[in-house]
Amino acid sequence: MEAKLGYQPSYAWRSILSAKDVLDKGARWRVGNGASIKIWKDKWLPNQAGFKVWSPVKD
Repeated sequence: MEAKLGYQPSYAWRSILSAKDVLDKGARWRVGNGASIKIWKDKWLPNQAGFKVWSPVKD
């Protein structure tokens, strides 16, 4: 979740973003059609290495 709080956020939006750390640690999402996938930035696997892919980016 890369959203920012912004200017004059609603109570609901402030509440959602206040739970961001909890969501980042335990939330999972479905890939769907893959249009919003960031393979090198998104968290993939629940492990000590930070959930991210650790292989080099190939051109």
